[in-house]
Amino acid sequence: MTNNPRCDVLIVEDDVIQCEAIAEYLGRAGLAVQMAHYGASALRQAAALQPRAALLEYYLPDTTGVELAGHLRAFLPETTIIMM
Repeated sequence: MTNNPRCDVLIVEDDVIQCEAIAEYLGRAGLAVQMAHYGASALRQAAALQPRAALLEYYLPDTTGVELAGHLRAFLPETTIIMM
């Protein structure tokens, strides 16, 4: 068992307002949500939090969602990845 905080969904979206809206919506469903706005910060958070699911925007300022998904899949094979 790990001491990481619970994270059901990691949302990776560079539009802060849209990211917050999605997080609020998922949070109302009782999910523990974390947000990242860049691929690099998403990787750091994913390593620390080990989210059950990652909701990725395709176009990010520093990478693409596809590239990010590949990196996430390498060290979090059980995490569900959803591209938007």
